[in-house]
Amino acid sequence: MMKLILGILFVSFGFTLLHSEVYHEKFDEINNKWWTGETESNTVSLENGSLILNKLTDGFIYFPYTLAFDEEQDYSIRAEMTQLSGITNHGYGIIWGAYDVDNLYYFIVSSNQMYSVYKSTEEGWVPIKDWTDFDSINEMGAKNIIEIVQKNKRLHFKINNNIVFDTTGVDFFGDIVGFTVNNKMKVAVDDFKVNYEIAKINLVPNPVLNVEKENLGAIVNSQYDEVLPVISSDGKRLYFCKKGDPENIGVEDQDDILFSDRKEDGTWSKSIRPSLPINNAENNAVVSVSPDGNTLILMNQYTADGTALTGGGLSISYRTFDGWSVPKDITIRNYYNNHPEGYVSYCFSADNKVLLITTTRNDTYGLNDIYVSFREDENTFSEPVNIGPVVNTFAQESTPFLAADGKTLYFASYGHPGYGSSDIFITKRLDDSWLSWSEPQNLGKGINSSMWDAYFTIPASGEYAYMVSEENSFGKSDIVKVKLTEDSKPDPVVIISGKVYDSKTSEPLDANIAYSELSSDKNLGTALSDPKNGEYKIVLPYGKNYSFLASKEGFYSVSNNIDLTEISEYKEIVRDLYLTPIEIGGTFRLNNIFFDYDKSELKAESYPELNRLIDFLTLNDDISIEIGGHTDNMGSDTYNMSLSENRAKSVVKYLVEHGIANNRVVSKGYGELKPVAENDTDEGRQLNRRVEFIILTN
Repeated sequence: MMKLILGILFVSFGFTLLHSEVYHEKFDEINNKWWTGETESNTVSLENGSLILNKLTDGFIYFPYTLAFDEEQDYSIRAEMTQLSGITNHGYGIIWGAYDVDNLYYFIVSSNQMYSVYKSTEEGWVPIKDWTDFDSINEMGAKNIIEIVQKNKRLHFKINNNIVFDTTGVDFFGDIVGFTVNNKMKVAVDDFKVNYEIAKINLVPNPVLNVEKENLGAIVNSQYDEVLPVISSDGKRLYFCKKGDPENIGVEDQDDILFSDRKEDGTWSKSIRPSLPINNAENNAVVSVSPDGNTLILMNQYTADGTALTGGGLSISYRTFDGWSVPKDITIRNYYNNHPEGYVSYCFSADNKVLLITTTRNDTYGLNDIYVSFREDENTFSEPVNIGPVVNTFAQESTPFLAADGKTLYFASYGHPGYGSSDIFITKRLDDSWLSWSEPQNLGKGINSSMWDAYFTIPASGEYAYMVSEENSFGKSDIVKVKLTEDSKPDPVVIISGKVYDSKTSEPLDANIAYSELSSDKNLGTALSDPKNGEYKIVLPYGKNYSFLASKEGFYSVSNNIDLTEISEYKEIVRDLYLTPIEIGGTFRLNNIFFDYDKSELKAESYPELNRLIDFLTLNDDISIEIGGHTDNMGSDTYNMSLSENRAKSVVKYLVEHGIANNRVVSKGYGELKPVAENDTDEGRQLNRRVEFIILTN
């Protein structure tokens, strides 16, 4: 099953040259980040500025806190601790470099004036420094300052400012530090401090430090945890997860998927909880929604009837006339996750061809790294490849989000220099290898805080981002909106939207929409139109000339084109698409046929369109067609007729040269005789300048 990256309070710091205090806890009731409560074996409470650790039973217990820092660098860990009661010949002190109760290091003192340094592994306890007398350890009721200092990879152990032992550095098991208390004793911690070599934070240019985090309000957020926001490309629908809500379909600690729609006034509608198969009694989450809104990528894999989960991984579901299809498994070749807790997060590119994964594998630099995987077919992706050390660090990276431009990556990291816990960073893909990235930049203190910041999601406009925050929440974590600075935005894109219609009946159609680079005909992605109303959306990054076409069995695929080489800002363009049934007398426009001005020679950009026509004629070898050329009314009738005839002949010549029998294609020029629009505007004249084919026989 999936494990959401939430629930453990992480603190992480940046690193390298300037020695600085990076964590200081005085255990006041307002800012305390440590767990307090009661179990059968211990109680933890805050009393008068102290953290009181009360071990009620025999045995060892530890109180953990996670700090991500590099064991190779210089650091110090310091605690002021006082034994208040209990056995005097058992220890209390600091744990560090820990993963769990079986894998850790501890430095402890006892009230009978002894200390020790031990390493614990699953095989047992190994003394680094066995129990040793030290007269300067204060007895019961008096404070002891316990400190570990690493300098130039050598560890120095200090008690009340005296070095009592030193050794070479230790290899960390994990990122946990904290306190240990043994055998029925009560200990107060008055002060806890971590110093580290902290690097200058690499900020985005011109960050706005006082960014307002706008809570989406009680109609979306609640007293429970709202996490994993995923915004649609047009910014009009927000998917998210709710944890711990009694109304969830499953047990309370599982996650349900909900969605809310943005209304015209900018407020959000009451959230809706989809039923089976999107939500079932187990852990459900949306990883990605396609730009058209008609495909969902879901966390985990489902049974054949969608009522339960079969394990981790990913699934894909499509919008149907009646709702959503039962999710089908997505296969990632040679996928495995070595993370001890199974934490994983995913993100899909807007074209659904690239999958980004945070996982732990054999070549991971730290705990979780970002990997890239490429679509091989509808449900299969290639083996994940680590995107490299520019982005990935010795600590944990998580919650990647790839913007609609296909190259701006936002992610959360404990390892890059930041403001406290996990911060959000931006990096740009520099080439098509997906292994070359710009130096990550911190989005700034207005977006990042000393708390855990993650789950960044941005609509195609790039104007705002949605994220999870615990600041000023309705209860636990809430979803908030933040305005992005220019230097924090992705590159501009264009949303092409509209409806697909039957040209004869004007009924909406469910169709596939494919888009390509016009010059090379390289497929860049696909979309689906809504089965009910024919609506579609595609996202196109700026800088290229594109073709896009709708296709459906029984209809001829009609192509369109759009030139975005000069676009420099976000735009939304509406283009309805019309499909004509394949039947005698059917007329089909060949949109992507290009000629130079006043010429009849085909330009190379026309070849993909004509090759599709050749494929159609090859599959339907009983069909013959007429190629018709048309012009606007600019120029004389004689000139227009001649130009239209010559252009139609050029198309026929190309078809015959590429294997279509001469007796199956004829050409005819119509000049300006059959306009489809008024000739008094540029747009109308452009529609009239066209090449069409008509089915003559089948």
